[in-house]
Amino acid sequence: MDNDQFQELVLDQLGSLGNRMERLDSRQDRFEEGLQHLQSDQQEIRSGLQQLHSNQQQLKAGQQQIWTSIDTIAVSQEQMQQDIQTIKGDIINIRQSQARVEHDLSGKVNALFDFRESQIETNQRVSERLERLEAKR
Repeated sequence: MDNDQFQELVLDQLGSLGNRMERLDSRQDRFEEGLQHLQSDQQEIRSGLQQLHSNQQQLKAGQQQIWTSIDTIAVSQEQMQQDIQTIKGDIINIRQSQARVEHDLSGKVNALFDFRESQIETNQRVSERLERLEAKR
């Protein structure tokens, strides 16, 4: 191999190495762009994860409020049940009182009716006697 051929071979090899270097640079640029996209996507995922965590905390707070409301409702329901039992007892007492009053009043009304009948009879006798006395005069 002579000097010209050697130089030509070296130049070809250098040209091939240059082409390879350009392809490597191109690949490295694409790799770096892909890496930037990955980093950007990773940042979006982190942001989404933070938002998800925040939403989860809000849901937990809302859930706690719901449990508190349920506890309040349960206490109110128990109080209402007690009030209903008290009202039922009061109704029973009122019915018993009403029955006693009706019983007492019916006896008194009957007594008044009997007295009225007796008074009517007495008034008739007095009236008859007065008529006889007036007739004798």
